[in-house]
Amino acid sequence: MHKLILSFKGRILKVYTPKEVEFTIGRHPECDMHIDNLAVEPIHAKIHFKNHKAVINIPSKDFKVLINNKLLNTDDVTTLERGDEIQIGKHTISYLWESELNQDNKEPVNQPRKHNNLNGWLQITKGPRLGRTLHLNNPQISLGPHGKKGVLITSTVDGYFLAHLDNSLNVSVNNQDVGDNRIHLENGQTIQVGDMEMLFYTQD
Repeated sequence: MHKLILSFKGRILKVYTPKEVEFTIGRHPECDMHIDNLAVEPIHAKIHFKNHKAVINIPSKDFKVLINNKLLNTDDVTTLERGDEIQIGKHTISYLWESELNQDNKEPVNQPRKHNNLNGWLQITKGPRLGRTLHLNNPQISLGPHGKKGVLITSTVDGYFLAHLDNSLNVSVNNQDVGDNRIHLENGQTIQVGDMEMLFYTQD
């Protein structure tokens, strides 16, 4: 499943799960991803989805789009890779392909138990399995780099909570050491577990 995460200056605005073959990005209200900013053209870019592939192009050479800080040209046929970042003006769009990270957990993926009304996800932004996503649809999930179980994330009626498991790994949330505290996770927070960095976000 393809996912696009729209953010502005590090703050997540919306998570998209494209179902159309052609996905439009621009200032026009009818675009699939509407960015209300004068620096963005009415139709600034298009992404074409087919099976596991996503190809991005721009209608005009005058429309500036960066992919991983590299300028995209109109003649380029660019296939997006998991973890790629698209820059349009001051907005960033992260491209993900939903993976089966859940297979590392013992509870069946196809029988999730929801303990709250949130739809929580983790995206790995640094370290092993860069760019992959994990759906927090189990009551408890333990994870960490290199097979270690560094943290435990628990889903409750009050939201998602993180606890430090392995004292050999440094764990922080938004650059604040977790220590022995139980942290209530909030949308857009960054979690660091050893050399692995993750983005926590919720999706409607």
